Order: sequence, then structure tokens, then C-alpha cells
Amino acid sequence: MARARARGAQTWALLALSSLSCTSVSGLNQEFVRPITRRQLIKSLRSLTSIIAVGANASPVLAGNVREGIANLAGNIPGYGSPDVFYPSYFEGAWLCERTVVGITPADIITDDPLVEAASEEAKALSGVPVKYRARFYVNRGNIILDRSFTSLNLEKAKKDALNSPGKRRPTDSTWEPETPNILTLSFDDGTIREVKVTKRSFEQPSDETFGTSEYQRLAETGAGGPLGGVPVLGASRALSRFRRTGDGRIEGLELMKFYPPVTMQQDPEAILTVKTRMVFSR
Repeated sequence: MARARARGAQTWALLALSSLSCTSVSGLNQEFVRPITRRQLIKSLRSLTSIIAVGANASPVLAGNVREGIANLAGNIPGYGSPDVFYPSYFEGAWLCERTVVGITPADIITDDPLVEAASEEAKALSGVPVKYRARFYVNRGNIILDRSFTSLNLEKAKKDALNSPGKRRPTDSTWEPETPNILTLSFDDGTIREVKVTKRSFEQPSDETFGTSEYQRLAETGAGGPLGGVPVLGASRALSRFRRTGDGRIEGLELMKFYPPVTMQQDPEAILTVKTRMVFSR
């Protein structure tokens, strides 16, 4: 009977892991792919079972610690607890970032994908227009990561101000946790909710001069209309970024944002739209 209970608890632990918002991410540097033995797996599951048992009737504060503990233990199981992008040390701190769209391919696009169409229209409207916003990088468990909530919200507000369009919706809030770094949620004043979910990530070993990252993303937007808040509009994109350190304390970067069909049978589909953006980080 005791053995049956233990097996049942471990099954619930695995189910809890499968519901974590920290999505399985492949394509990582080999350094971050840690092998695990059967003994380590069983030990992790036992610890995780204890945490879930404690968290069932926990206070909100303790529940937060429980969630963090689950994320930590999930890092011992392949495919879970994937790390965020770890930036070189010179990224740490607050920056003023200036982004400028310098290329759009194709320049004119006809598609029935509403997210791609909106991205194309926004890119054309912002082409050659400097967009300035605050970005922030900080230390989390010994690594430098991007504060995605703070930075993304500031970027969306800056784009709204740069477009100077009364009809364009304005972002009001963002949600993101460093323990589960693959999901970012943005809320807008018209009731729209946008979720950006990283499904695949890779980045270079941090160096003194250059640094590169790649992230595949699933996009979903839900409006405020309808009894269930509207039907989500889906999209897919890939962000390729390359940075280099300059001698005057700045960091220059180039970003290629590629948009793809949300559903396709092709193994390596061609991008519907590519937006090229130049970035400059200064203190």
C-alpha cells in the first residue's frame, strides 16, 4: 500500500511538471544540457512530491516559494526548467535603448494572417523612426538576464508614442517570472492580451566583444469580445539578435524578426515577413 501511494505521488509530481509554464526548450548550448541518472530522477521526484504536498494548503507567500522550488527541481529533469538567455557581464544594469527599423522583406505583403499583417504595418510605420525606451538587465542566480517584463512594456509604450496614432492600443501591464522565463504576457487598454511563449532557444557563450541569441516564439492574442474573451489569434516568429561592444561604453545590435505561418506541415518553412532592426544601448 505504501509503495502504491509513493507511485501515485510521483505520478502527480510528473503531472505537475507537465503543467509548468516553463516550456521544454531545445537547441541549447551543450553546457546547459545536463545528463541525469535514474537515482537523481527518483530523488528529484521524491523532493518534488514533498513540495507539492506542502504547497497544497500553503499561504500565498509559501506558495510562491513552492513554485520556485518546483522550478528548481524541474531543472534536474531533461526538457524542463530551461534557462533564460545568459548575457555577458557588461550588459548588467539600466540602459537607454534606441531601436530603428532599417529593413522589411517583403516591403509589401498580402496575407490572411492578422498578426503578420499587423507586424508589417507597424514596421512600415516605424521604418527609419528611432524608438527610445528603457531596458534593464540584472543578476539572477549568478547569471545576467534581461528583465523581459520591464523592457517589453517600455518598448510597447515607446512604439505607441513614436507612432503618435490615437487609434493604436496602449499597453497597460506585463507579466513575466525569471523562474519560468519562457512566457511573457502583455495586456492592452482595449482588453487585448498577448502571450509570447519561447519554444526553442540558443545563445552563444558570453564573450568580451560579441554575443548572439536565437529564440523561436509562439504568439497568441485574445481580444475582449465574446463570452470567452474572443478566439485567440495565433502566430509564430523567430528573433535573431547579434550584439557587439563598442569602445565608448555602448552596445550595438542587429535584430532579425522573422514571422512564419502559425500552422504548417513544412519542416523548415520560409518566413512570410522579416523585419530588420538596428539597436543601440547607451547609459
